[in-house]
Amino acid sequence: MLNWMTSTAYPIFFKLNFHPFHRLIQSVCEKSGEYIKLEPSVDGVICSQVFPGLWLDLAALLTGDMAKVLATLQLGLATSEHQNFGQNLSG
Repeated sequence: MLNWMTSTAYPIFFKLNFHPFHRLIQSVCEKSGEYIKLEPSVDGVICSQVFPGLWLDLAALLTGDMAKVLATLQLGLATSEHQNFGQNLSG
């Protein structure tokens, strides 16, 4: 299981549960103290609801295609939603 940003100082952006036998990755996010399953887009991309621009291509992640994982992430980080998020963080 991969946990991202599980420190109490930060909200959980999302959590990935890897099931190697079934070659499956499930993603969930925390909402009101409960974990809710995140559905990928039609392209198979999970988009964080807490950290705009944090996009992960689940199929690429599962097959180890890190170039595609990075390319998808870079697309998310180039969105105006992520730019606005970054500006809000810096004050």
